[in-house]
Amino acid sequence: MKIVMLERNSLGSDIDISCLKKYGEWTEYPTSDEKNTPMRIQDADIVLVNKIRLNEETLKDAKQLKLICITATGTDNVDKDYATKRGILITNVKGYSTKSVAQHTFALLFYLLEKLHYYDTYVKSGAYTESGMFSHFDKSFTELSQKTWGIIGLGAIGKEVAKIAQAFGCKVIYYSTTGKNKNDTYEQVDFDTLLSQSDIISIHAPLTRQTYHMMDSAALAKMKPTAYLINVGRGVIVDDSALAKVLTEKRIAGAALDVMSQEPLEKDNPLTAIKDSERLLITPHMGWASIEARKRLVDTLAETIEGYQNGKPVHVVNKEILLQNVILIGMPGVGKSTIGVVLAKKLGYQFMDSDLLIQTREKRMLKDIIQQEGLEGFLEIEADVNSTVEIENVVLATGGSVVYKEKAMEHLKKIGTVVYLKAGYQELAKRLGNLQERGVALKPGQTLKDLYSERCPLYEKYADIIVDEEQMGLDETLDKVLYKIRKNW
Repeated sequence: MKIVMLERNSLGSDIDISCLKKYGEWTEYPTSDEKNTPMRIQDADIVLVNKIRLNEETLKDAKQLKLICITATGTDNVDKDYATKRGILITNVKGYSTKSVAQHTFALLFYLLEKLHYYDTYVKSGAYTESGMFSHFDKSFTELSQKTWGIIGLGAIGKEVAKIAQAFGCKVIYYSTTGKNKNDTYEQVDFDTLLSQSDIISIHAPLTRQTYHMMDSAALAKMKPTAYLINVGRGVIVDDSALAKVLTEKRIAGAALDVMSQEPLEKDNPLTAIKDSERLLITPHMGWASIEARKRLVDTLAETIEGYQNGKPVHVVNKEILLQNVILIGMPGVGKSTIGVVLAKKLGYQFMDSDLLIQTREKRMLKDIIQQEGLEGFLEIEADVNSTVEIENVVLATGGSVVYKEKAMEHLKKIGTVVYLKAGYQELAKRLGNLQERGVALKPGQTLKDLYSERCPLYEKYADIIVDEEQMGLDETLDKVLYKIRKNW
């Protein structure tokens, strides 16, 4: 398996990535661009990328590519629709930099709020030594306590910042850029309210159509003249020209940026003209990059590649291509076929019954196979059919005994999501009639109660999802199955 890392320098030379090299034939480049990327990845099975745009133009010749690992949280540099159409999994890394970015948010604020550039320069210039005074306070600063901190984008990082801001005594309000984020801990407000009421505004939102240049001239004009703006989200959420203008005209107290509309910062960016570090602080997109955060990122990349190679992909962005099939397991009488037929219609899939596949291949009824081959012979036949079945976009209802053979269940778990339809013993006893006529695989002298006790732990062992049918009708059970499947995506 060929693995290509396009931007090794994006993780820093002080971080060891040797754990990633054991998964295949490894090639790394310090940096890449969109011109040389197609050639570099044309034979790759796995690509690790940070900022390079991967779209049809850069991916079309990468015929072997199966997995794109984005070495960051943001995914806007990869064309999700094109990759999904090609069947290429996209993964990202979430949560690794939460504490690091939250820490940097406050580092940026305090540098501006407490006029640290001025006071550091004052001391190092010798003026403090010559002053004869134990203190100096020509530049006034205020406390955070009792200030209103407005957060744009209350995701994991936004919540961490909110928690710290509260510890400093701030009132925290937030604006949801999607309108979907609801949080009972903090007050949700509309965008104009956040702009007009906040003493500090910090941006932690992803780049979307809604967030592009949301901090434009009109938005910045609504901020308090004493307010500070911090952007650690995405650079183009802030209109650089508009921000340069309000800072030059001193219409807000200051701004701190760790992200730029173009990175690295272009020479003609209007913000480069502002040399006053008491009003504008810019860091080179490094707030995420504590040593601990980068180590967590590498560990997650290793987990991602290993999971993919073991047939259990994790951290997947385009999860819709993961759910190739739904495999229903459970005791006879739980309604695998009944629910399976309706579920297939809801998902736009085909429906198959593995018992029918067995009967078709063997040209015998299940009860006849059991009678003629014995229980163990039947279980081997059942395992052979289920361990070799090749299906796509199918809801497969299995026989209740499929869980006895590991080779069958390993294959089924590899090709689909295994859903265990669970029902209580008393309910099953009511539903089931003649067990022999149903083709139920029973050992000599075994009762339904014995069978139930034997199989249930196996169903739980192999299940990705468990749906308890207790006191639920068909529609309720189906709704719960659909809900859990989609949540599992």
